[in-house]
Amino acid sequence: MDDTASNGGEDESQLPRETVLPLIISQLQYYGLNSIAQVVAEASGTALVFDPQPALAELCYHGKIARENDDLGDIAPADILGDLSDADDEGFESLDDDGNGWNDGPAQPPKAAPSLSMWFSTQHREGCRTAAFSADGKYVATGSEDSSLKVLDVARIKMARGDGGIEKPVIRTLYDHTGPVNDVQFHPNGTVLASCSHDTTIKLFDIQKPNVKRSFRFLQDACVVRSIHFHPSGDFIAAGTDHEAVRIYDVHTLKCFSSPVAADAHTGPINRIRYAPSGRIFATAGEDGSVKIWDAVAGKCTRTIGRAHGGRPVTSVRFSKNGRFVLSCGLDSTGRLWDLHTGAVVQDFVGAVQQDTYTTNTFNYNEDLVFGTSQADNAIVVWDSKTGTVLKKIPAHLAPVRCIVASPIENAFVTCSDDYRAKFWGERDQQ
Repeated sequence: MDDTASNGGEDESQLPRETVLPLIISQLQYYGLNSIAQVVAEASGTALVFDPQPALAELCYHGKIARENDDLGDIAPADILGDLSDADDEGFESLDDDGNGWNDGPAQPPKAAPSLSMWFSTQHREGCRTAAFSADGKYVATGSEDSSLKVLDVARIKMARGDGGIEKPVIRTLYDHTGPVNDVQFHPNGTVLASCSHDTTIKLFDIQKPNVKRSFRFLQDACVVRSIHFHPSGDFIAAGTDHEAVRIYDVHTLKCFSSPVAADAHTGPINRIRYAPSGRIFATAGEDGSVKIWDAVAGKCTRTIGRAHGGRPVTSVRFSKNGRFVLSCGLDSTGRLWDLHTGAVVQDFVGAVQQDTYTTNTFNYNEDLVFGTSQADNAIVVWDSKTGTVLKKIPAHLAPVRCIVASPIENAFVTCSDDYRAKFWGERDQQ
């Protein structure tokens, strides 16, 4: 027997170990076998954070076909191994929902920014801190320092803009907190709204009821709750609080779970928490300046990006649609896109001042653009997501902007500001 082949050496007819192991781990995660994937990763010394995908199964299939056709020179389609390669510093690649590369072909010049204007504005009694769209883009909710929430109907906003609206866009105003509202999120089914507050509670509202004012269920924490996010199944809520440990609440039993490894925790409050679209991992942004990636099943931290923003607090995180990249911003005035395969920065977004105001960055609906805000002039900043080029700055508010969230279905977004207002923005030529 050939010693090189038997020892898994550099046989030219085999993929190298460092390629095969990530394929195995990624395939196990794709099948939902996260605990087995973790065992393989730990035993082999391979990083666990991979985008779950069936690349190994596809390679095996094409290998089988090639062997049957006696054509071993054409086992692997070019795009399968290419998809697993590390992103370089000149641009980033990913697979979108259609399987197309994020940066296919030669580098392109920066795209033109859409022509955006304000369509609607609503006012709270105190500063507006947060907002979220429903998954279908039909509704948007806002939360305020005055402890109230509002739910707006996007279709009514569009009708009001065209002077054809009779019904008011604000369809619900909710009062059940006793402190500032820090985050709001829609359940995946779109009929329940969750909110969290300085009053240390997470509250659930049934927005199908036309006269709803109070929550039908609440989760009690011991600390100020800064951020929440529903698992894609809707069965769990991840929460970041003034405490350094992550909380995961079971919506049905109200039980609270935390990481079994104390050393995994942040060393300060958690400013933002978000699940990946697959639900298999989630990310946290810490006051300690780190971004952490977690296995949502095992509850363990799989990657820590320390000093993600020069040691300054990280104020937001969100995943790309395919779950491979995380967009973050912090109080160093720089937005960053991270490749979770390598933990490396693949794009910086500069040109917005963020030194004291805790705010967010976000992708637009098709991830061509990144939206952010600048405390220097209370403006919206629009970047080309592929090149990091500033495409436009839009005067927006009379005070610092605390949040910007994008519609999941169109070029529309909402900004929330200390000037008490939430504003809905859309393209000028869209009716």
